[in-house]
Amino acid sequence: MKTRSFVLILFAAVLLLFAGTFNFAQAYDMAEAEVELATMAEQLSSIFGPNLGGMSYIGDPIGYYIIPRWEVGLAGGVVVVPVQDISEGTKMSLNFGGMNYFPIPAAGAHGRFTIKRFEFGLKVAGIPQVENKDAGAKIANIIIGGRVRYKIFDFSRSGIKGGASAGGFYEYMRGSLELTDSDNMPIDVNDDGVTDGYMISDTTFDTNWRAHTMGGEVQANIHLWLLNFFLGSRVGKSLGSAETVVEGLSEIIDTVPPSVLVTPGSKFISISKVKNPAAIDVFVFGGVEFNIFMLTITGKAGYNITNENYTIDGGVRLQF
Repeated sequence: MKTRSFVLILFAAVLLLFAGTFNFAQAYDMAEAEVELATMAEQLSSIFGPNLGGMSYIGDPIGYYIIPRWEVGLAGGVVVVPVQDISEGTKMSLNFGGMNYFPIPAAGAHGRFTIKRFEFGLKVAGIPQVENKDAGAKIANIIIGGRVRYKIFDFSRSGIKGGASAGGFYEYMRGSLELTDSDNMPIDVNDDGVTDGYMISDTTFDTNWRAHTMGGEVQANIHLWLLNFFLGSRVGKSLGSAETVVEGLSEIIDTVPPSVLVTPGSKFISISKVKNPAAIDVFVFGGVEFNIFMLTITGKAGYNITNENYTIDGGVRLQF
């Protein structure tokens, strides 16, 4: 009995002693590669999901606290989305055409009119599907929004005009970003700068987003001669999600000479990861307009305090 117990204890001690060696001997295989592709999908969804409120903000009818009667115009903006870091934390290196970021623009038309102290507006913005063949990327987006604002007060004194308004808005947005990778992704198992193998894939990272955003904003203006300066804040809540689906045939191949740290193999991959918007988006924004009779040219910059994102907008309108 004592001999048997001694053998068991000795065997357990040997396992503990060489556990690191056994773990080191486990080669990188398709199972681990699938886990890391899932990580990439989740990180790609994480770029869009929490930022849906900011993405629907661009293309807004912006500027004067309350327009005199009515206006029609064109507006556009851009949100810059980083894509180079979706393989961070994995043993693979994924680089879509050398892109460091992908801009999501929106351009469209808007109109507004006033009834007494209330202003009503509507915007339709977005882009049709645009393809970047070098990066293997396709993107499309559409935004439809409406708003109502109430003139809190206005003043005119010594040639200086100004005022403030507050209101609410609703925006609907849907879009997609498709990234196709047909290259060899280097695999560095020990993160030591040595390539131990390659992932050969004909894989599509297809991200789709859809959101309903609603909230309120306040805005103040100072009008000096031909220039109108404005500053405001917006608080919004988005309901929706961003889902990334990864599908395609992936294969691990060895280096020459072969590395003991990878196990060659192939598998059809099908992965889905979903991320939701931030709880509450808080923005601050400001800009300036240049007025020449009925023509107004506008520029605006916004900052999302919640997610630390920036938006840039511009527009031109006829205002009466």
